[in-house]
Amino acid sequence: MSAAATRAAVSRFTLRVPDSWFEFDVWRATRTGDLARLVDARIAKYPRLRPYRATLLTLLRELAERAERQGAVYCATATQDEEGTGGLVATLLVFHTPGADDPAGNTVMAIAGQVSAAVCTEPGEPWRTVKIVTVPAGEAVRVQGVERHLVDGVPFETVTMQTLVPVPTTVPVPTTIPAPAAPAESVERVDGPDGGGAGASAAVASGDGAGGTEGTDGVLNVVLTSPHTALAEELLDLFGAISDTLTWSPESPSI
Repeated sequence: MSAAATRAAVSRFTLRVPDSWFEFDVWRATRTGDLARLVDARIAKYPRLRPYRATLLTLLRELAERAERQGAVYCATATQDEEGTGGLVATLLVFHTPGADDPAGNTVMAIAGQVSAAVCTEPGEPWRTVKIVTVPAGEAVRVQGVERHLVDGVPFETVTMQTLVPVPTTVPVPTTIPAPAAPAESVERVDGPDGGGAGASAAVASGDGAGGTEGTDGVLNVVLTSPHTALAEELLDLFGAISDTLTWSPESPSI
């Protein structure tokens, strides 16, 4: 599509996640039977999962509800074992925020300047790096490291990667980048609710509340997290491989 495409055409983004992950649109997951269809499609492919249907469905529903409370538009997750009985290994959430009121605050350089890096001073301590990267969706700010949070007053560390991309108001020319140096499985297609193996895809709201800045329609934030800090290096490689597949798609959602 040409650069003259209308603003409304930039309505979707696409990500690739491993086919072992569960992925879903957050709005539909909390209002339709998508999650049940997703689990049933996986059971049809792997009948040994049938005894764990209720466990998987509960896990995904709880995650979908939490994602909606946080304002995410898209979610994917990997379970610790294929039965879904061992908790979550990693979670992917995508957020679309209005961005700054000042158009100058929504550039990649401006976003990067608002995030501070943190050096690890002792083993096991949190750390954070900030850099500008290029993904198929364009230039982005990559924030990664081990972050510390308080959960009910108790410190809790997670491996975290955020990829923040200004959302264009017109379809940009696709950016060609080298294939990410990560396990091949990290960029495979994912089985959607219909079992069709379509890539992870979701809508980005356009217009109202989207920032109103010339040339951008807010900021898309791709956030991957995992509690398994001992595997930080391997997880960040995987998170990078997934995030580096982010691209814009002009196609209208298929209902």
